[in-house]
Amino acid sequence: MRAQETAANDFKLAPQPDESGDSNCTTIMHTNKMPPNGDNGVTNSGPLNEMPHPAINLHIASNASPIEMSAIRIIESDEAVLAGALARIAAREGSIVVRGLGHRLPREVTDFVRDAMGAEPRPPPGIVGKLPQITEFGATPRARRSTKESFENADPPEIIATKAYRNADFLNSEQARNIRILCEYEETKQRLESVPVTATVMFFGSARSKHLAVHTRFVNEAQQIIASGTPGSEVVKQAEQELVRLASIEWMCDFMDKIRELSRRVTSWSVDRATNCGAVGQALPVYVCTGGGPGFMEAANRGAADVEGGKSIGMGITLPFETGLNPWVSPELAFQFHYFFTRKFWMSFHMKALVVAPGGMGTLDELFELLTLKQTGKIQNSFPVVLFGKAFWEGCINWQTLKEFGVCSPSDVDNLFFTDDVDEAFQFIVSALE
Repeated sequence: MRAQETAANDFKLAPQPDESGDSNCTTIMHTNKMPPNGDNGVTNSGPLNEMPHPAINLHIASNASPIEMSAIRIIESDEAVLAGALARIAAREGSIVVRGLGHRLPREVTDFVRDAMGAEPRPPPGIVGKLPQITEFGATPRARRSTKESFENADPPEIIATKAYRNADFLNSEQARNIRILCEYEETKQRLESVPVTATVMFFGSARSKHLAVHTRFVNEAQQIIASGTPGSEVVKQAEQELVRLASIEWMCDFMDKIRELSRRVTSWSVDRATNCGAVGQALPVYVCTGGGPGFMEAANRGAADVEGGKSIGMGITLPFETGLNPWVSPELAFQFHYFFTRKFWMSFHMKALVVAPGGMGTLDELFELLTLKQTGKIQNSFPVVLFGKAFWEGCINWQTLKEFGVCSPSDVDNLFFTDDVDEAFQFIVSALE
C-alpha cells in the first residue's frame, strides 16, 4: 500500500485498554486487512494470543512523559501504515521509544524503525527531525506468553556485548592483575624505546625537602596563623607543629640547590656530548631520571629543564599524599605507576649512575635494593653511586660496622662516593660514563 493510497480510515488511533487493563494506550489497526473473524481489532478486548490473525505488537513510551504508555497493534501492516502510525504518535509526543511486547520484532520492522522511518512515504513536514529519536529495544517476558506461531520465522534481537579489553570492571578486578602488571611493563617499554632512552642517571631523595624560598614562605604563613589565632586552639596547635617540622628540614634547603645544579651539569654534558659526537650510536643522550615527585626529585627534574634542549624522566607512583608529577618532568617522559616493583624495574633498567640525596624510608628502600642488585650481579656492577650529603649518610648508616661484622664485602662500601660538592659528584659520574 502506497502513501497516497493510505486514507485516514485505513488505520485508527483511539484509546484502547491492552490486555493488562491499561486504558492509557493507543491502538492502531490496519482496517483494510481484517482478521478472518471480521473483527476490526479496535474493539477487541481479548488477549493478543487469542487473536486469530498475525499481529505486530509494539509498545510506545513517550520520552516527554514517561508515565504515558501507548500500545500499538498493527495487523499485517505494510511500511506505509507503520510510518503513518508512528509519525502521528511522534507528532503528538515529540519522540517515542519502541519496545517489543508480545514477541521479538521481525528484522524488517526493527530495521525499518532503526532507519528513522526513512521509507516512502515520508512523514509530514516537521516530523522528520523528531523521528531519529526513535529507538528499539528487545523482547520482554511477555514474548513467552504471546502467539509464537505467528512469528516463528522472526529473527531474534541482537545482543550487544562489551569487549573484554573495554570491560573496566574486569580490567580493575583481582583476576586481571596480571594484565595490569603487563601494561605497566609493556607501555613503559614502548614509550622509552620510541625516544629512545638507553641510559639514565637516577636521582633519589626525600620528597619533603624544599627550596629556601618555598620553605621561608611556609614558615611565614605558620607564624602569621600563630600570631593572629587564639592560643591553644586547634589551628594554632597545627601551625606550631608545622613550624617544628619546617625547622627540622631546613638544613636540606642548601642541598636542593646543589642537586638542581648537579642535574643541570649532567644534562648539559649529555646534550653537548650528543651534539658534538659524530657517531649516532655514541650520540644517544643520558637522561636524568627521578621518581617524579616533589623535593629532591623536583630539584633534579628542574635542573635538567634549565638546559636548553634538556629533557628528564619522571617515574611517579600513585600515593595518597602526591596527586601527580612535578611540573619539571618532560611531558613525553612522564610515567605513572601503580605497582612499586614495576616502577623500580624501569628505574633501574637503563640506569648508568645513581645519585642519592638525603631521604627517609622510601629513599633507603630504593638505595639498598639497587645496591643489592649491584652486589648480586643482577644489574651491571660498575655503575657509580654518589651519596650526596656526607654528614647525613655517614651518620644515618654505620657503614664501617657492616664491614667489621663481615655482613658485606669491603668493596661494597668502599666503592660508595660520599660528598657535599657538586664538582666532585659530577666528575665522579662523568668519568665512569665516558
